[in-house]
Amino acid sequence: LDELFSESSIEYDDDNGVFFLKTEYEDSFFKLLLSCSTPKSICRYTSLESLFLTIRDNKQPMCSITCMNDKGEVSYTDKYIGLYAFAESQSSIVENNNCFILSCCNLRKSDDLTMWRLYGNDAKGACIEYEINEELIDEEKFFLSPVSYGQDDGTHYELEFIRQILNKRLNGWKLEFKRWFIWKHFFKSYLFKDEEEFRLLFITNNDVCDRIKPEIKWIMDSTNNIVSRICLFSLNDGSFPLKLRKAIIGPKCPELDCNVVQLNFMNSHTKTIMPIRWKYSISASKIQDYR
Repeated sequence: LDELFSESSIEYDDDNGVFFLKTEYEDSFFKLLLSCSTPKSICRYTSLESLFLTIRDNKQPMCSITCMNDKGEVSYTDKYIGLYAFAESQSSIVENNNCFILSCCNLRKSDDLTMWRLYGNDAKGACIEYEINEELIDEEKFFLSPVSYGQDDGTHYELEFIRQILNKRLNGWKLEFKRWFIWKHFFKSYLFKDEEEFRLLFITNNDVCDRIKPEIKWIMDSTNNIVSRICLFSLNDGSFPLKLRKAIIGPKCPELDCNVVQLNFMNSHTKTIMPIRWKYSISASKIQDYR
C-alpha cells in the first residue's frame, strides 16, 4: 500500500478533501486484484437467433447492464462496500445505460451441460467461441477481466480489501476511485462462481463513440422485457476485440443436423467467415444424454 499511495501515483482534489490514484495506477491495482490475464479464447452461450443474426449481419451486440439476468449484479459491489447505490438516482441511471456488457466464460466451459441449461436457451441455443485480440483491450475503450467471486460464507476477500483501502486516510484525505464505475462490475456473489465468467465491458462517452462509432439502438429485451440500449459492433473493420472462431449448436436445438449444415453454408456466404474450413466452423453439441 505504501508504494500504491506514493506521491507519484496520486493526485488531490483540494475542494473536496479527497485524493485519487492516477488512472494507470488505479487500473493496475484492479487488474492485479482481479488477477487479470487475457486468455487466447473465451466462449459465450446465447440463443440460436443471436448466432444467426451475428453471422447474417456481421455485427456483435452488447446490451447495457440494465437488462442483465441477475438484477442484483448492478449494485452487488456498492452494497457490499457500503457505498451509495442503494437506490436509483439520475447519475446511476445514466451510468448504467452507458455501460455495455458481454458475458462470456472460460473456454473449458464450452459444451457444458449446466451452462446449456442456464444460458443456452435450455440447450436450444448456441455456444460461440471467440479469439481475443489483446491489443484492443486497452482500458480506454474495452475492458476484459475474469470475474472475482465471493466465498461460500458470504464474505468477499477482494471487496474487504477495497473497503479497507477506502477507509484509509492520507494526512486526513480520503481516497476515491475515479474508475470505480467500470471496475465494480467485475465482482459477483459466490452463488455464480461455477460460471467462471469473463466480462467484456464497453463504456460509452463522446470521445470513444467519435472514434469507434458503434451503432446504438433501443430494444425491448426478449428475456426480461426490459427496455435497454444496445451497441452493435462491426466484426470486419478491426475495431472489436473478439473475433468469431467457431460455434456449437445446443443438443436440444430443433432440426439440429439441418441447422448445422445451413448455418455453415450461410457462414460461407457472408463476410463473417470463421478462420476454420467452413464445413467445420459450426458443429453440433457432443452431449447425447440431455433430458
